[in-house]
Amino acid sequence: IGQVRLARMTPVKWQRFLASLEGRAASHVSAILCRAGNVALRWRWLPDNPMNHVVPPRYQPARRALPPREDLVRLFQYCCQSDDPAAPLVGFTLATGLRLGEVAALEWGDIDERAGLLHVRRSGQWLAGRQWVVGPPKSPASQRTIPLGPTTLALLERQRQRLARAGFETPLVFPRPNGQALSYEYASEAVRRLCRKAGVPELRFHDLRHAAASLAILGGVPLTEVSSFLGHTSPTTTSSIYAHALRSDRVTAVLEQALVGEGG
Repeated sequence: IGQVRLARMTPVKWQRFLASLEGRAASHVSAILCRAGNVALRWRWLPDNPMNHVVPPRYQPARRALPPREDLVRLFQYCCQSDDPAAPLVGFTLATGLRLGEVAALEWGDIDERAGLLHVRRSGQWLAGRQWVVGPPKSPASQRTIPLGPTTLALLERQRQRLARAGFETPLVFPRPNGQALSYEYASEAVRRLCRKAGVPELRFHDLRHAAASLAILGGVPLTEVSSFLGHTSPTTTSSIYAHALRSDRVTAVLEQALVGEGG
């Protein structure tokens, strides 16, 4: 690794190296090093995988408090009426919960407007802000089909008309004003701007996905359906992220009904 021979990379050195990393990077690097150590062991470059003796770092993302439901409704309704060029983008993402890369790579051919279906087939990202790369979504489960409601379809129609008036010739549904694919910077500023105009607390772009999931769970949608909607690998992933949104009032109502009885 660099100028250090593998045989000299002891568990203590790996532990110190991981401790020098911050946030999610430590977990990602730890997983990569563990797989690399297993390969080195299989090829007999090492007698043992030192990562097996390292305490794996745990990443616990900070939970962001979302605005009240009323504010999210106000933001969505504003997007449905506003002539801001990014209004369809923000409203659509709030209604579908797509990741930024999925929205950025979305093409008109992925949308069956007659059937009201959206097919998530790819994801895109800018490498070093210069090279646009498109590949499959985050996981096999992320390749999914999402039903679209009439309001979301209306947002897409507004976006189609807006692009036609501007003379855009691109398969992308939500290109930037320069015709290129969405960037993190443009999408983030668009959300902040629409939040200010709608008079709601400012959100990050990814908060739109969190909001869609939380609202669905609070509305009583089964966790398995929310997981499929978001493209998570399993409902366990959804539960670990959105445990704060799981309803307990229904449990309380059932218990009180059983204990008190119908007569009250």
